[in-house]
Amino acid sequence: MSATKHTKGSIPEEIKAITREQFFTPKNYGSLTGNDLYWILYRAASETNTLTAFREEVVRLLDERLGPDTYIVVLDSSENGGDGIFYRKNPRLPNDVAWGGTAGVLPGVVARHGVSCYVFWG
Repeated sequence: MSATKHTKGSIPEEIKAITREQFFTPKNYGSLTGNDLYWILYRAASETNTLTAFREEVVRLLDERLGPDTYIVVLDSSENGGDGIFYRKNPRLPNDVAWGGTAGVLPGVVARHGVSCYVFWG
């Protein structure tokens, strides 16, 4: 079992640099890694100006990557929040990924929030 990816500090440049065209290729459809989830959260945070819009954009991007109605997502944010997620990977559930970051990791409207996200698909 492995723990979730927690991120503190700035967003890695290699994730910021991924374009939508690179991210949404047919070969990537239906799959998601920790860095992919980070990219989705980063893009949604960069391109929205309210928490509601951020959450809706996360769902829209997940729909585009995994397909509508094919996954479960748990997304939580807490103002001035720290690490708020503990996660252990269950090897019998191969299609899941989680990400947690402290306040200041993601840009935009969620910069003041700690964000935790868990996605399971099948």
